[in-house]
Amino acid sequence: MVAAGSTVLLGAMNAGIASSCGSAKRNGMHWKALGIGILLHLMHPLARLYGRLKYGLHPWRRQGASRPLLLRPRTVSIWTEEWRTAEDWLRGAQAQLRSQGTIAFAGGGYDNWDLEIQGGIFGGVRTRMAVEEHGSNRQMLRFKIWPRCAASGFFTSLLMVSLAGAAAFDHSPAAAVVLGSIGLLAAGRMFHECALAMHKLTEALRGFETQAPAVAGTPKSVAAALGQGP
Repeated sequence: MVAAGSTVLLGAMNAGIASSCGSAKRNGMHWKALGIGILLHLMHPLARLYGRLKYGLHPWRRQGASRPLLLRPRTVSIWTEEWRTAEDWLRGAQAQLRSQGTIAFAGGGYDNWDLEIQGGIFGGVRTRMAVEEHGSNRQMLRFKIWPRCAASGFFTSLLMVSLAGAAAFDHSPAAAVVLGSIGLLAAGRMFHECALAMHKLTEALRGFETQAPAVAGTPKSVAAALGQGP
């Protein structure tokens, strides 16, 4: 209610300023211009909200694969007999993920990770790549993958659980249940998004051999063996 009221008030103020020009007053169009201005100011945020909802730009959107994976650090190994630089392999993996509608971006020169894949606003995974050279253009690619929880999700869960504990200590069971449920939901969402990103990345690496040729700049033959380690 406060946000809606402030939006209407701001629209009325801006429309009043715009309609107070001399020509509008002289022609007796002041109130008509004021009404049109308020209407346009209210339509603008609604149009933006409609566009975001229509094209999936909202926090609960699902991109790419939708089945989560068991959340634990893991290593994916890929054997290839086509030599590429580490940068080319990483660009190919990033292009493969983005072609599936997944948000993936590369780390910087001083980061201890190479790619980050987002499962949502609360969590994702990061991976670090190593290349073992075996001669005759043969390589073993190893991707170390681990979950990454966003600070916003972690502190939201911690805050809600702490408030729930304080409410329980103050003999307010209803407030404790509500706050505790919100904290657990936030924590569950955070872990779900991490597991979802884990599945997206591992599936993209598993499908490298068959799907990579369709992506520009990606190697044409990749996996002769694909395994997972602890």
